[in-house]
Amino acid sequence: MGVGFQMLATIGLSTWLGIWLDGRFSSGPWGTVVLTLAGVFVAMYLVIREVSDK
Repeated sequence: MGVGFQMLATIGLSTWLGIWLDGRFSSGPWGTVVLTLAGVFVAMYLVIREVSDK
């Protein structure tokens, strides 16, 4: 459950930040797209690192 919550928090916060930046700077969907993808990659990295430690 901890890994799932960690993934949800990482992806959710990066998406929220992207939406906020797009609204702040009127940059279209690019901030959301880039930060959501970055959040997915970071979340997968953290999951792989945690699984490989055990």
